Amino acid sequence: MLNGENTNITETTSLIKGGIIDSIDIMRLITFLMEELNFELENDEYTLENFDSLGKIYAFLDKKCKYRNI
Repeated sequence: MLNGENTNITETTSLIKGGIIDSIDIMRLITFLMEELNFELENDEYTLENFDSLGKIYAFLDKKCKYRNI
């Protein structure tokens, strides 16, 4: 439930296009993930390809954590 509305979010729902989060929220999420998982992002990793849906976020983190053996 977002802003008083029922929202069905699936792993493929676009978080930005769906109006669920905005660019500031994406940066907050990225900052949180970097602090919690103790990693840094390369400049080319700050893309919607990595953070526009729950599925994309999961896939990115899975790859990032496997690379770092987390």
